[in-house]
Amino acid sequence: LENLISTIGPLNSWQGFRNKSSPQFKAMEWILYKDPMKIVEKYSAQNASSSTHYGSVRLHVIQRFVLASLFYATGGEEWMNNSFWLSETNECNWTG
Repeated sequence: LENLISTIGPLNSWQGFRNKSSPQFKAMEWILYKDPMKIVEKYSAQNASSSTHYGSVRLHVIQRFVLASLFYATGGEEWMNNSFWLSETNECNWTG
């Protein structure tokens, strides 16, 4: 969790993480507990092993968090087309 917060932290004010109704809090909760890609597990494993793929996994963590924040901030559940958002699909393929 500390690695995840240190990765995402510079992108947000800490206030957003404390407010349970904020898009940032919802995105953090989603990426930690609900993301079917289980990117946090991959991030932790890659970080622990100092793998050469660490940078790529870190990028996915950041991208998925930012896009999940956008989704929650703009009412993504109500979009006419939210195909693949918050799914196991690579975030580059989320459309809507």
